[in-house]
Amino acid sequence: MKGNLALILVVLILFFSISPAFIIEGNKCYCDSCMDCTEALASFACPQVSLTQNIRALRENCVFISYEKEFSCEGNTIASPNGNPFFINSPNMKVRDCGVEGPFLGIKINKEDVTFENLKVINSDKVFLVENTKGCFFQNISFFNVLSPIIINNSKDCYLNNLAIFSTEKGIIIENSSNISIGNLTVGEGIGIVVQNSREIRIAYSEFTSSGVILNGENLTISFSKFKENEVAIKGKVEGLKIENSSFNNNTVGIELILSKQIEVSNNYFGEGIALKLEKSYVGEVYNNIFNTTYPIFITDNSRLYWNTTKRKGENIVKLPVIGGNVWLTNNFSNSCIDENQDFICDRAFIINEKNADYLPLITKKDGSPPNISFVLPTPENNSKILGMGFEISVKAEDESGVDRIILEIFSNNTALQIVCEGNECNRTFIAPEKGNYFIRATAFDKYENARSTETRVVYVEEEQEVIAYSSFYELIIYIVILILIALIGKLLYSISKPFLKEEIEEES
Repeated sequence: MKGNLALILVVLILFFSISPAFIIEGNKCYCDSCMDCTEALASFACPQVSLTQNIRALRENCVFISYEKEFSCEGNTIASPNGNPFFINSPNMKVRDCGVEGPFLGIKINKEDVTFENLKVINSDKVFLVENTKGCFFQNISFFNVLSPIIINNSKDCYLNNLAIFSTEKGIIIENSSNISIGNLTVGEGIGIVVQNSREIRIAYSEFTSSGVILNGENLTISFSKFKENEVAIKGKVEGLKIENSSFNNNTVGIELILSKQIEVSNNYFGEGIALKLEKSYVGEVYNNIFNTTYPIFITDNSRLYWNTTKRKGENIVKLPVIGGNVWLTNNFSNSCIDENQDFICDRAFIINEKNADYLPLITKKDGSPPNISFVLPTPENNSKILGMGFEISVKAEDESGVDRIILEIFSNNTALQIVCEGNECNRTFIAPEKGNYFIRATAFDKYENARSTETRVVYVEEEQEVIAYSSFYELIIYIVILILIALIGKLLYSISKPFLKEEIEEES
């Protein structure tokens, strides 16, 4: 009997020693400690592992991820005061929905296609250390009181989206890397992004307050971003830099470039502060920007850029139909300059210094009112009834800056005509295709694209006719005369050939 009890005891000990401490439910496993989570992630029975409670690491690393798995904290927090919350030793893995508390020395990532999303990190030094990696993805992560949130070194093809960084010292550091995209980044206090010896870096839809960006590399792009209250919003030594569709407000310096070339700065707004500061920088275009600052440009040496592009049609930054130089609100220049030929370009250049000038400075919009437009005789009155072939339409418009065009619309249930008339008058004769109600309306545009429409008039037509729109009543008369001439010529030809036809009939009989 004693032997049987001993055997049962040994079996129970072995059973509990080899039974997993985590819970398995289908393809998903649940764990509640660093060790249990590590064992679950190592088990082939657990493609997905979820943490069920807040845990605290008692050793150097808490959770080891050695296989291609998905680990979710389900909103719980991992505190790791003595090491790192995660040790990554597998490609194609994902960590999500975690709170992470430090201090810790950094989650090292050197595997391909690693994903972290929906994390909140507080009180740490270096968080993510990405080295020698191809493919990394960080999304929906917030950092509070962190020294260096993300360091990317000698890596490529990484995407960082919807990150928030507050009270950090160095922000995101990118070194010796390429093809890195950063979007929807919000930075408050500290340096936002540092790029060193890297290329193909793209920053978009981001906001930097009391922070800024430091750039050193090639082919870098910043777009659709906001910079405010920074000492220097963007500081760079760059070959190939594009800054577009962004705003700079209340920065001491907006953009500071040293030893830079192949620069394009376009479609930006610069508020108070020095907009651009240049030193030993050449070859580039600055155009279609608004400079609304007392001291827009500061050049310390012989730096030279082109301050306008080739003049061409297109909507510019103040919604006028020409692309050329910039809007200079400094000393009210673009508001008060003369534009005799009304091409929306100031008639004199904006001089920056002896080597830099905007030769195509833009005027601001001086006419905010639309043209006056109305139907005039012989246009039928509203709810008129027309008997016959059709009716004439006449429209006139006037505007102090000049009328660019009039668009006349004629439509019914089965008809839709749109006629464009250049200038301030439009005259047409309309022949209806069928009887019924026809609606007519006209819209006038001035040279600033201000627009105003007439009332819509309803005209009832009795007779069915072919759809024809004549530019004037005289064209209609010419058309009728041609038809009469064709009929007369046909009658004449018949008269000439009649005797011959008679002889042929007599011979046959």
